[in-house]
Amino acid sequence: GQAKAEEQSYTIPRDTIPTSKGEIEGFFNILEGIFKGLPGWIGGDRTNKKSENKGKVVAPYAKGLDALEEDIQTAVAIYNSRPQSGRLDGLSPLEALEHKIETTGFIARSEAGGPSSDAFDLIFSKSETRVIRQNTIRFEGRQWHGPAIDHLPCGAQVEILSPLRKERDRLFVRHQGQALGWAEPLPVFQHGDREGARLQSNLERGRRKAIRALKAQIDPDVSTFGFQKIAVDRFAPNAPDPHRWLCAIDKTVAPSVAELEAAEDAKRRADMEEFLAVTGKASRGVSGCSH
Repeated sequence: GQAKAEEQSYTIPRDTIPTSKGEIEGFFNILEGIFKGLPGWIGGDRTNKKSENKGKVVAPYAKGLDALEEDIQTAVAIYNSRPQSGRLDGLSPLEALEHKIETTGFIARSEAGGPSSDAFDLIFSKSETRVIRQNTIRFEGRQWHGPAIDHLPCGAQVEILSPLRKERDRLFVRHQGQALGWAEPLPVFQHGDREGARLQSNLERGRRKAIRALKAQIDPDVSTFGFQKIAVDRFAPNAPDPHRWLCAIDKTVAPSVAELEAAEDAKRRADMEEFLAVTGKASRGVSGCSH
């Protein structure tokens, strides 16, 4: 009786049992009913030999991989268009989705019916800071380069967005909030490989091209002193209003009577303390001599 009572005390309430397993099983039950119409289907039981030739081995799917892929996608489309009970309350998954979109006012933000690979890598990425060295970015022990970073000076800090996936083949680069595009890893060459020398030459050529483009934007007849002058902050931070500055630094204002009396009193006190200190030291010296 005690063992039975302990067993009952550990019974899991029904409302706390996860329902996801049941939902997944229900999904596969419906999908399996669709797949049964395909040739070669035996389900999860390899002893299932039901076919038009009862008792014989089921003939394999013989239409090819491309046709199999198309049939699987068709099966999923059939599932999405078939009404279901339970949570869908007689609606098909497609109808339920359309109803949800209509009631919530959802608007897709993606292009061409789905997110691009660029948008996916930007959304699921990690932001880090790197410094431009030798016209490249150092990341995960490799050098990365993109044409848009050619105009950046050595030592410039950039933000890189690295996609959160196992095989990283590109980094998105930003500088001072401006998008510079994607950078790719540079290949590694053996010592003396001519391909490495060609790559280095191409990188230097891109650098010189960027410098020429920047040089073309400079007008030698325009002094940069005026632009520097405009950029100077002429006011001290957190300073008071200008009309109060004169009062703050004016040394000609006469002190008040109370200030004069306080200064005179402090001077008398200082003189008295000095006198007492001198006379006290002298009396102790005379006393010592009389002994």
